[in-house]
Amino acid sequence: MKQYDVEITETLQRTISVEANSREEALTKVKEKMRNEEVVLDSNDYIDTEYIVTVRKKMVDSREIEMFFFYFTPVSLFKLKEVMIND
Repeated sequence: MKQYDVEITETLQRTISVEANSREEALTKVKEKMRNEEVVLDSNDYIDTEYIVTVRKKMVDSREIEMFFFYFTPVSLFKLKEVMIND
């Protein structure tokens, strides 16, 4: 039996409107709201999930790492991307 590592990344996103004199000030204000937990992202802010599955197996002269990207968004079908990395 092989060992698999599955990395899960969920992306949450929300737009916050603030009054400010500059872009930098607007960013500072929103970061402060996040830090003070005045803005807390939740499941209503969900936009997608990405899965990365890694399998390790030994070869004769080198180690091969296979990475499979399994990507899902609510508005698309499942997509599968495969990347091979050799040491």
